[in-house]
Amino acid sequence: MRKVLQVLLAMFGVVAIFIAALHIVFGPASIPGAIPVNATMDSEERFYATLFLAFGVALLWCVKDIERKARVVYFLMLTFFVGGLARIVSLLIVGPPNAFFISMTAVELLLPLILGWMQFRIARVPSQALRNRCHRNGERDAGSPMRLPSTAHTSRPWRIHELTHDFRLEDVWALPTPGGPDDFPRLVAGIASGDPSQGSSRAARTLWAIRWKVGELLGWDGPDAGVGSRVPTLRDRLPADLRDASSAPDFAALPFTSLYLLENEFAAEIANRTMHGVLHLGWVPDQTGGYRGQLAVLVKPNGLIGTAYMAAIKPFRHLIVYPQMMQQIERAWRARARDQTPARA
Repeated sequence: MRKVLQVLLAMFGVVAIFIAALHIVFGPASIPGAIPVNATMDSEERFYATLFLAFGVALLWCVKDIERKARVVYFLMLTFFVGGLARIVSLLIVGPPNAFFISMTAVELLLPLILGWMQFRIARVPSQALRNRCHRNGERDAGSPMRLPSTAHTSRPWRIHELTHDFRLEDVWALPTPGGPDDFPRLVAGIASGDPSQGSSRAARTLWAIRWKVGELLGWDGPDAGVGSRVPTLRDRLPADLRDASSAPDFAALPFTSLYLLENEFAAEIANRTMHGVLHLGWVPDQTGGYRGQLAVLVKPNGLIGTAYMAAIKPFRHLIVYPQMMQQIERAWRARARDQTPARA
């Protein structure tokens, strides 16, 4: 697969450079179905063509040492994918373009998903080997959040299993939140009050901003798409003892609704046009005799669109969003620990 991806990226880069060169040399006349434009539009066309040329050069640069340039490939694929979404916005506002560009829209939406998935499979090999070594040694790989196998969630007697038999387990992560047996409420409060879209990583903030804007344009996050509207709430599935459990906190920024809070377990749900999801937190023993948090994400995609959406964002979640979120959680956890440490006399 590595060689195939290198060939495809090289071809993609060459084609992008060729198309950009045509636009720089011939201007708007190189656009199928174009009409004569004034000097201002001609100038803009040739200027932006140079950015597409740089896009092609960047693709060619990624071909060598492709495993080490995964984040650049993901960024380039995301850029191309967002370009396809921009065509959809144009179609909705102005109307259909030339038939050639309608077909190009499909290419711009599908090609980055395919290449991004291939890049993810290739880049995953060395990182998976590192995680396996850390599992054998009972440690967390330094400087990297620990993504856990599914069994880390499914093997534990969590109450969430009673509610999510028709959901699939998407991710399981070890949280960098070491503590004692009574620290779980502090973790839940920190997660509920946090806002990962305002983290320190510019790449992660950009991804969040794109997600919210696309959701706004396509109506993914409207009131009629959420819990209790498009899908029934999982609270309807709660057994009596969970209904009577401790009141769970409200989320400050993210559109989650809390389901229940126990002494070592918390769950919240979210729904939109793409999926119905569950955020699950657990408080588990670690190898040092203490405890740490564990996060699991379960989803039920909404048809073909939801399945495609979840597949499209998977590499960006694992390589950009989750690492940044883990760093944000770790910083907040350490800051709260310092604030609660009694001052020495």
